[in-house]
Amino acid sequence: MPLHTCLPQDDHLAVRRVLQEGFVRLVNLEEFVSTQHNLTLDLAGGEYAVVWMKWSKLKRLALWHPDADLEPEFWNRIAKHSSLETLVLPNFGRHDRINIKEQYFNHTDRPFTVIFCKPPGWYTVKPEDSLGDWEDHNPTPKMTILEHDMPEVGDQNRLELYQGYFRASAENGTLWNWEGQILKGPGDMGILYQHKR
Repeated sequence: MPLHTCLPQDDHLAVRRVLQEGFVRLVNLEEFVSTQHNLTLDLAGGEYAVVWMKWSKLKRLALWHPDADLEPEFWNRIAKHSSLETLVLPNFGRHDRINIKEQYFNHTDRPFTVIFCKPPGWYTVKPEDSLGDWEDHNPTPKMTILEHDMPEVGDQNRLELYQGYFRASAENGTLWNWEGQILKGPGDMGILYQHKR
């Protein structure tokens, strides 16, 4: 569903409000995957909609390109969702702006898994400044943060292949079991850049 094809300022037929109301009613969802577009259903006038917060049974969530790197409130919402267990972020460009564990454990001590994804042909630049010690916020540890390397599958359009692999993993049920390097602290995280071809 190409949500970005109908921006709030162009939504003269109020399609986004209908979609928003429909998504909110999906109260029995336990898994949700966004493979190409961020789940953005904002309305004109600045009304912001976080529809997945309405899904009280949601356990596993994968969001394409959310505002997670720019908005502390994103991680606060994740923490406040009482049933959520796993978050997959397949298109997450920066890891260095927010101390994720600090934001999360300010609101809950519930165990949680986050899986970041690194596309083929991309590399990580480590941040110069640390965001604090994760052990201060997660001594047990209860939150596991992984970086999953996406496989190299050809020379065609990388983004389409990346999205295709992500979508196939969701369809065959392997997405939630992705493995990867465990990130032990802010120093293991960084900024993703694409190699020049």
